[in-house]
Amino acid sequence: MKLLVLSDIHDEEKALEFFEKIDYDVAVVIGDTASTLSFMQEVMEKKNTFVIPGNCENALIQNMILTSKQSLHLKKIKINEIELVGCGFSNPTPFGTPGEKSEEQLEEMLKSITLNENTLFFTHAPPFGCFDLVKGEHRGSKAIRKKVEQEQPLAIFSGHFHEYNGITKIGRTSVVKVPAAMNWMGCVCEIKKKELKKELKVKFVKL
Repeated sequence: MKLLVLSDIHDEEKALEFFEKIDYDVAVVIGDTASTLSFMQEVMEKKNTFVIPGNCENALIQNMILTSKQSLHLKKIKINEIELVGCGFSNPTPFGTPGEKSEEQLEEMLKSITLNENTLFFTHAPPFGCFDLVKGEHRGSKAIRKKVEQEQPLAIFSGHFHEYNGITKIGRTSVVKVPAAMNWMGCVCEIKKKELKKELKVKFVKL
């Protein structure tokens, strides 16, 4: 299975070229996508695309995402042996954006989903301590980190902090920081079964 993962599009029209130029089976857009209903609709109409909200979408767009068939927020989609699971929104930021939740709210949300060694987990905010350093302080989500540490999915894909992209580990879990699509960057992930294990190949791509 070949995945296209985009984050932080922020209404950037050029970023929509990823859907045409990248050969993918499934696309997941992990928040801060649009400030207008029309742009959000345009993204959701792309083939085999799932979405979660970030911290910047207003209440109308949040509702559009959460009530759509494309929503992956607190949902599980099974494709062959792989499960796609999502959790949108973010922990608090200094900016008071509409999609912020307390760590306690995020932890309560996360109780409704389960992760395992076959799960690809998609969040807007990264786990605390991973690609989240701002002015010398880690600003990622402690609730998301706790969930990953406890349940060890195959991988977690996150966005939110525009300046970072890369791959690290929390235990057995691959932590993939997806770059900001508003900067014409995205992430392509290919999953292959190698003997009894699944091999995860990730590359960052630019338009």
